[in-house]
Amino acid sequence: MAAFFSSPFLVIAHRGASAEAAENTLPAFARALAVGAPAVELDVYYAHEQLWVIHDDELDRTTNGTGRLEDHSPEALRRFDAGGGAVIPTLAEVLELIGDRAAVNIELKGPGTAAPVCALLAQRAVPTEQILLSAFDHRELVTAKALAPQWPRGALFGRQVAGAVEAARALKATSINLADRTVTAERLERYQAAGFKTLVYTVNDRERARELRDWGASGIFCDDPGAMIAAVHC
Repeated sequence: MAAFFSSPFLVIAHRGASAEAAENTLPAFARALAVGAPAVELDVYYAHEQLWVIHDDELDRTTNGTGRLEDHSPEALRRFDAGGGAVIPTLAEVLELIGDRAAVNIELKGPGTAAPVCALLAQRAVPTEQILLSAFDHRELVTAKALAPQWPRGALFGRQVAGAVEAARALKATSINLADRTVTAERLERYQAAGFKTLVYTVNDRERARELRDWGASGIFCDDPGAMIAAVHC
């Protein structure tokens, strides 16, 4: 069974193998599995009592639809093309596809997402070591911690990283997930000395990936996991 942080340097397929297939679709996740990605990352919104795997709360960028998720019925959402003829998948469908073949980082994208995600994971009896819940909105991680503390949490940070250690401690997070542009060797060392794993997004340059590995990062998110696995494990 795949588990997070089971290797010294983890290559995580960002929205699946999104360099080769439409992001956050079943073909992208299938491709990530085919190239041996040990972990995948996906984004989840909750609408119409369903967990939708999509990065934006609007359809325009990643589908042939327009408007917000919540403005369309579930039946209409399933008719939109999310790329190459693929539909917007549900979290249950992605978990079914992945099974125990890869670890899964679920990014909680919208308000009210934590509770149904935790409920689905419990219902499916997904092993806790296979999952990492992350969010920029740390209130969702607070909810996840209160409802289901067994699921590991990753505190996401963008440009602003001041107070990251304190915030991650308050969440009892396993990892600090941070943007590549904010990463220095000293910052990684400080976070890891505080007891946190460090995951860096989104890294598609092979030399940079090797540098982060050598600095001691726990892993990276990338769009082409096959190429990156070859680069960092050569």
